[in-house]
Amino acid sequence: MKFRFSGIIVIIMISALVLAGCTEGSQGDLPGVDLGVSLANEVFNTIDNIRSNIAVGNQEIQGINKLGYDLTQAIYQKSQENVIFSPYSLANAMAMLANGAEGETQTEILNLLGVDAADLNMSYNEIINLLNSYGEEKNLGDTEEVQTTQLNTANSAWFNKDLPIKQAYADELKKYFDAESLNVDFAAEDTKDIMNAWIEEKTNNLLKDTIDETNPDDVAYLINTLYFKGTWLNEFDAALTESKPFHVDDNNDVMVDMMQGTLDIEYYEDERCQIIGLPYYDAVMYVVLPKTSISEFMDIGKFAELDAMIKEANQAEVEISFPKFSYKNSNQLNTYLMDMGVQKAFDAENAEFGKITDLDIVVSKVFQNATIEVDEVGTEAAAVTVVQMVLTAMPMPLEHEVFNCDRPFLYVIKDSRLGVNLFMGVVNNPQYDQK
Repeated sequence: MKFRFSGIIVIIMISALVLAGCTEGSQGDLPGVDLGVSLANEVFNTIDNIRSNIAVGNQEIQGINKLGYDLTQAIYQKSQENVIFSPYSLANAMAMLANGAEGETQTEILNLLGVDAADLNMSYNEIINLLNSYGEEKNLGDTEEVQTTQLNTANSAWFNKDLPIKQAYADELKKYFDAESLNVDFAAEDTKDIMNAWIEEKTNNLLKDTIDETNPDDVAYLINTLYFKGTWLNEFDAALTESKPFHVDDNNDVMVDMMQGTLDIEYYEDERCQIIGLPYYDAVMYVVLPKTSISEFMDIGKFAELDAMIKEANQAEVEISFPKFSYKNSNQLNTYLMDMGVQKAFDAENAEFGKITDLDIVVSKVFQNATIEVDEVGTEAAAVTVVQMVLTAMPMPLEHEVFNCDRPFLYVIKDSRLGVNLFMGVVNNPQYDQK
């Protein structure tokens, strides 16, 4: 007989990129990985060199990236609005959830992530440690130092002090995800304030009031923060920024602040799109400008081929017009995840989470909030993914190219070491709200 009890486990992933390294496989334990990175692309650790020295392989990275492509496509096709989404954030949240699942419930989550159970924890542990190694000052010579990309990812587990959570589950989260366990009173009004303060601190105050309320029936909150702040390798000259029209569709234009410059960067073009790679220190924003509508570009399957297209990019001198933009999203993900094969986790009669507790629990809600701001200096972004659970009782001369980004476009922010898609989005109508 199942208990009728209203409890909640919320697993939250927040886009903030700077975690205190995980216990298992810390940064210093990565064999053959030189984490020092300079300005020049030639001395960056390449993706292939990094992966050749660690356990993380193409399967795990492709699983994260495919999840991002599929969901970004699905979200945009439904909303036709601006989209900001963190594939890594959701994948990491679901990886923590998978640790508490059993049987077919776990299999469905692992299939979503494209990873085997035997590889799950070590792979994500190494991804977390590598991402967490960003954000240091790099010595670029005798006199120059720069602040590189900031990537913070931090985890915590908040458990109801009066409900039985299995210690082995908390230990796994600590070992592989560096999630500190805290036993709290969810009946206390200030508990949500304490949790929100932790989240805000880890995301540089970009994500506020994530937890609306807690109540005595809550089971646990598993929280991961992800924060990104990247400075352009070649900043745009603010004096060149001009107000220009952006063609939202065939019938509507809006005036936007268009940044401009000519840069030697990665460039790809075929009959369907142009792609440029705008480098940060240790990361790249790939901007995809379809020659048809974004919906058509996604529908014909080209969207799923972006990684392969990016790999074919070559250096070129590109004349760029690119809008400043700033916006936020909140995406409810239950339906999308169920459509992608995660069924039993949402099924009160069949969900299997016996590794978390002997009580019968089920996922009731998955959502992600995210924010991004892009200007002449660089990019700041954050995301929070929430998985809520309740007890079931309920050198050649460069070609000169022109990239005039004056119509809806896509973007991918990809780290330079593993090739993980940290953020993806669609800009249908640039909005810039200066903080």
